[in-house]
Amino acid sequence: MADGDQHVLVVDDEAQIRQFVRAGMELGGYRVTEAANGGDALREITLHPIDLVILDLALPDIDGSELLERIRGWSGVPVIILSVRAGETEKVKLLELGADDYVVKPFFMSELLARAKVVLRRQSERKDGESALRLDRLVIDFASPEPAQIGVGAGACQQHTVLTHLRSQAATENRGRSKPTQDPADRTRRRLPAERSRLARPRAAGLAFQRILLRRNEHLIQT
Repeated sequence: MADGDQHVLVVDDEAQIRQFVRAGMELGGYRVTEAANGGDALREITLHPIDLVILDLALPDIDGSELLERIRGWSGVPVIILSVRAGETEKVKLLELGADDYVVKPFFMSELLARAKVVLRRQSERKDGESALRLDRLVIDFASPEPAQIGVGAGACQQHTVLTHLRSQAATENRGRSKPTQDPADRTRRRLPAERSRLARPRAAGLAFQRILLRRNEHLIQT
């Protein structure tokens, strides 16, 4: 039995088929909405949360395969095809377009209920799997009973806590960072003594040379 919160949309142009499917699905514990054409089906899927679509292919306004393509363009809601078309090629085509299952008319209601249950269980498992965040080769599983676990690489057998990983990553990034940019004024102040010393050397040499010339000139004058 379903939990009563799962909402099924039955899309078929034949009222008797819709009523038959509705009665069986409601007995199975599902809430059911009916749509007689593709336009109404798209409106229901857009405006209301739908957990499962049971879709006939022979609709008056659009072929069911085209409707499936439109749905798959923006929604991952499970779709079970319900059709008299029993050819293998047709089944393969619809499954490749994104149908989750294919039931051929005439059918037993017990079979449709069983298939609906399987499809909804798979969808639930997929939603549960979304709690695992994948960033490139990093997988973080928030649904794990352990403190948020991560694994690196596909099928990694070793796991570490997210905190440990982030600390390690932060330390690596800090080591790779360059030192903070120095204030230009600080660099200038530190250079001034060296610049003064460098500039003083030629000046001192020039003064010494002048003294030598002066002494030489004095010597020449005296002689």
